[in-house]
Amino acid sequence: MYLIHWRIIVKKVLLTLAVLLPLAGTVTADPAAFAGITYGFGGQDTFGFTVKVVSSDEENKTVAAAGFSYYPNTMKTGFDVGVGRNFDKSGLVLGYDVINQMTTFSAGWVDTKSSSAPKVPLTIELAP
Repeated sequence: MYLIHWRIIVKKVLLTLAVLLPLAGTVTADPAAFAGITYGFGGQDTFGFTVKVVSSDEENKTVAAAGFSYYPNTMKTGFDVGVGRNFDKSGLVLGYDVINQMTTFSAGWVDTKSSSAPKVPLTIELAP
């Protein structure tokens, strides 16, 4: 019975990744760590803490994410996959918790690097 249950979960994870990863765009940077809070929408709406890996460490990029969440008020853990956006040292992720079967929204800190080009000093030459 448990083997069948885990097979269903694995199929849902793979299906969710197949749908969400193309939305994340091309990976052109290193992955980054994400730590923050999460809210699960479902039969039992709940707040929790989450840690994830996002597909890019660059700012202002759309990313794929996968990670674990802990919901203290229900004493449950979850594994979620999703798609989100990195900002300056922060990020937002909309995902799906495949263990608890609920939609999640996460906000938190991301170890990002600036995606802007290096600044070149401005030089002005005056004609004689």
